[in-house]
Amino acid sequence: MQSHSELQRKLEQTEQELVFSSEKVERLQAGLSSRDREIQAFSSDNRVQFAEMESLRGKMINLDKDHARRISEANRMIEDLKMQLNFTSESSNRIVHETAERDVYLAALEEKANSRLDECERLRRRVHVLEQESAAREVVVLDLKREKERVKDDNMNLNIALDSKQQEMEMVCSLISSVRRWS
Repeated sequence: MQSHSELQRKLEQTEQELVFSSEKVERLQAGLSSRDREIQAFSSDNRVQFAEMESLRGKMINLDKDHARRISEANRMIEDLKMQLNFTSESSNRIVHETAERDVYLAALEEKANSRLDECERLRRRVHVLEQESAAREVVVLDLKREKERVKDDNMNLNIALDSKQQEMEMVCSLISSVRRWS
Protein backbone atom coordinates (compact mmCIF):
# COMPACT_ATOMS: atom_id res chain seq x y z
CA MET A 1 0.00 0.00 0.00
CA GLN A 2 1.05 3.48 -0.69
CA SER A 3 1.89 5.81 2.08
CA HIS A 4 -0.12 8.82 2.88
CA SER A 5 2.59 11.24 1.66
CA GLU A 6 2.79 9.43 -1.68
CA LEU A 7 -0.96 9.62 -2.05
CA GLN A 8 -0.83 13.28 -1.10
CA ARG A 9 1.88 13.89 -3.76
CA LYS A 10 -0.12 12.05 -6.38
CA LEU A 11 -3.22 14.02 -5.45
CA GLU A 12 -1.29 17.31 -5.76
CA GLN A 13 0.17 16.18 -9.06
CA THR A 14 -3.27 15.17 -10.32
CA GLU A 15 -4.68 18.53 -9.22
CA GLN A 16 -1.89 20.36 -11.07
CA GLU A 17 -2.59 18.29 -14.18
CA LEU A 18 -6.28 19.12 -13.81
CA VAL A 19 -5.49 22.85 -13.53
CA PHE A 20 -3.18 22.59 -16.53
CA SER A 21 -5.78 20.69 -18.53
CA SER A 22 -8.47 23.21 -17.54
CA GLU A 23 -6.28 26.08 -18.66
CA LYS A 24 -5.54 24.27 -21.89
CA VAL A 25 -9.26 23.66 -22.50
CA GLU A 26 -9.96 27.35 -21.84
CA ARG A 27 -7.26 28.37 -24.32
CA LEU A 28 -8.60 25.98 -26.91
CA GLN A 29 -12.14 27.27 -26.39
CA ALA A 30 -10.90 30.84 -26.73
CA GLY A 31 -9.09 29.81 -29.91
CA LEU A 32 -12.23 28.19 -31.26
CA SER A 33 -14.26 31.29 -30.49
CA SER A 34 -11.66 33.41 -32.24
CA ARG A 35 -11.76 31.04 -35.23
CA ASP A 36 -15.55 31.22 -35.32
CA ARG A 37 -15.37 35.01 -35.45
CA GLU A 38 -12.75 34.83 -38.19
CA ILE A 39 -14.93 32.43 -40.19
CA GLN A 40 -17.88 34.79 -39.87
CA ALA A 41 -15.71 37.72 -40.96
CA PHE A 42 -14.42 35.71 -43.94
CA SER A 43 -17.95 34.75 -44.90
CA SER A 44 -19.00 38.38 -44.77
CA ASP A 45 -15.93 39.39 -46.81
CA ASN A 46 -16.71 36.59 -49.27
CA ARG A 47 -20.23 37.94 -49.86
CA VAL A 48 -18.85 41.45 -50.36
CA GLN A 49 -16.20 40.16 -52.77
CA PHE A 50 -18.82 38.18 -54.71
CA ALA A 51 -20.91 41.34 -55.12
CA GLU A 52 -17.79 43.21 -56.23
CA MET A 53 -17.02 40.43 -58.70
CA GLU A 54 -20.45 40.75 -60.27
CA SER A 55 -19.97 44.51 -60.50
CA LEU A 56 -16.55 43.97 -62.09
CA ARG A 57 -18.03 41.58 -64.66
CA GLY A 58 -20.38 44.33 -65.80
CA LYS A 59 -17.50 46.77 -65.97
CA MET A 60 -15.44 44.24 -67.96
CA ILE A 61 -18.15 44.01 -70.60
CA ASN A 62 -18.09 47.80 -70.94
CA LEU A 63 -14.30 47.76 -70.99
CA ASP A 64 -14.30 45.13 -73.77
CA LYS A 65 -16.45 47.42 -75.92
CA ASP A 66 -14.21 50.38 -75.12
CA HIS A 67 -11.14 48.23 -75.84
CA ALA A 68 -12.44 47.28 -79.29
CA ARG A 69 -13.04 50.96 -80.06
CA ARG A 70 -9.54 51.87 -78.89
CA ILE A 71 -7.98 49.08 -80.97
CA SER A 72 -9.68 50.52 -84.02
CA GLU A 73 -8.29 53.98 -83.17
CA ALA A 74 -4.87 52.47 -82.50
CA ASN A 75 -4.88 50.79 -85.92
CA ARG A 76 -5.59 54.16 -87.55
CA MET A 77 -2.80 55.74 -85.51
CA ILE A 78 -0.43 52.92 -86.54
CA GLU A 79 -1.11 53.67 -90.18
CA ASP A 80 -0.44 57.37 -89.57
CA LEU A 81 2.75 56.50 -87.72
CA LYS A 82 3.92 54.26 -90.58
CA MET A 83 3.54 57.20 -92.94
CA GLN A 84 5.45 59.45 -90.53
CA LEU A 85 8.12 56.76 -90.15
CA ASN A 86 8.66 56.63 -93.90
CA PHE A 87 8.92 60.40 -93.91
CA THR A 88 11.43 60.52 -91.05
CA SER A 89 13.54 57.64 -92.39
CA GLU A 90 15.55 59.96 -94.62
CA SER A 91 16.22 62.46 -91.85
CA SER A 92 17.20 59.56 -89.56
CA ASN A 93 19.71 58.33 -92.14
CA ARG A 94 21.14 61.84 -92.40
CA ILE A 95 21.38 62.08 -88.60
CA VAL A 96 23.07 58.66 -88.43
CA HIS A 97 25.61 59.80 -91.02
CA GLU A 98 26.30 63.02 -89.10
CA THR A 99 26.55 61.06 -85.85
CA ALA A 100 29.07 58.70 -87.42
CA GLU A 101 31.17 61.66 -88.55
CA ARG A 102 31.00 63.14 -85.05
CA ASP A 103 31.97 59.76 -83.56
CA VAL A 104 35.05 59.63 -85.78
CA TYR A 105 35.94 63.18 -84.76
CA LEU A 106 35.38 62.39 -81.09
CA ALA A 107 37.47 59.22 -81.36
CA ALA A 108 40.31 61.29 -82.83
CA LEU A 109 39.96 63.80 -79.99
CA GLU A 110 39.90 61.00 -77.45
CA GLU A 111 43.06 59.52 -78.94
CA LYS A 112 44.77 62.92 -78.72
CA ALA A 113 43.57 63.34 -75.15
CA ASN A 114 44.89 59.90 -74.22
CA SER A 115 48.27 60.66 -75.80
CA ARG A 116 48.37 63.97 -73.90
CA LEU A 117 47.48 62.14 -70.69
CA ASP A 118 50.28 59.67 -71.35
CA GLU A 119 52.67 62.56 -71.99
CA CYS A 120 51.50 64.31 -68.79
CA GLU A 121 52.08 61.11 -66.84
CA ARG A 122 55.55 60.75 -68.36
CA LEU A 123 56.30 64.39 -67.48
CA ARG A 124 54.96 63.87 -63.95
CA ARG A 125 57.31 60.93 -63.52
CA ARG A 126 60.21 63.01 -64.94
CA VAL A 127 59.37 65.90 -62.60
CA HIS A 128 59.30 63.46 -59.71
CA VAL A 129 62.72 62.11 -60.69
CA LEU A 130 64.04 65.67 -61.07
CA GLU A 131 62.60 66.63 -57.69
CA GLN A 132 64.34 63.64 -56.13
CA GLU A 133 67.61 64.56 -57.87
CA SER A 134 67.18 68.17 -56.75
CA ALA A 135 66.60 67.07 -53.18
CA ALA A 136 69.70 64.87 -53.35
CA ARG A 137 71.72 67.81 -54.76
CA GLU A 138 70.40 70.08 -52.01
CA VAL A 139 71.68 67.55 -49.47
CA VAL A 140 75.06 67.50 -51.24
CA VAL A 141 75.11 71.33 -51.37
CA LEU A 142 74.31 71.49 -47.66
CA ASP A 143 77.08 68.98 -46.95
CA LEU A 144 79.50 71.03 -49.11
CA LYS A 145 78.48 74.25 -47.33
CA ARG A 146 79.13 72.60 -43.99
CA GLU A 147 82.49 71.33 -45.26
CA LYS A 148 83.29 74.82 -46.57
CA GLU A 149 82.45 76.34 -43.18
CA ARG A 150 84.60 73.71 -41.49
CA VAL A 151 87.50 74.43 -43.89
CA LYS A 152 86.99 78.17 -43.38
CA ASP A 153 87.11 77.66 -39.60
CA ASP A 154 90.23 75.47 -40.02
CA ASN A 155 91.87 78.17 -42.21
CA MET A 156 91.03 80.85 -39.70
CA ASN A 157 92.49 78.71 -36.89
CA LEU A 158 95.57 77.98 -39.00
CA ASN A 159 95.97 81.70 -39.79
CA ILE A 160 95.71 82.49 -36.10
CA ALA A 161 98.31 79.78 -35.38
CA LEU A 162 100.49 81.09 -38.20
CA ASP A 163 100.25 84.65 -36.87
CA SER A 164 101.11 83.36 -33.44
CA LYS A 165 104.09 81.45 -34.82
CA GLN A 166 105.22 84.49 -36.82
CA GLN A 167 105.04 86.61 -33.68
CA GLU A 168 107.03 83.93 -31.86
CA MET A 169 109.52 83.91 -34.72
CA GLU A 170 109.85 87.69 -34.64
CA MET A 171 110.33 87.51 -30.91
CA VAL A 172 112.96 84.77 -31.30
CA CYS A 173 114.65 86.77 -34.07
CA SER A 174 114.55 89.86 -31.92
CA LEU A 175 115.91 87.90 -28.98
CA ILE A 176 118.68 86.43 -31.14
CA SER A 177 119.50 89.93 -32.39
CA SER A 178 119.64 91.22 -28.85
CA VAL A 179 121.76 88.31 -27.73
CA ARG A 180 124.14 88.92 -30.62
CA ARG A 181 124.38 92.56 -29.72
CA TRP A 182 125.14 91.75 -26.13
CA SER A 183 127.63 89.22 -26.94
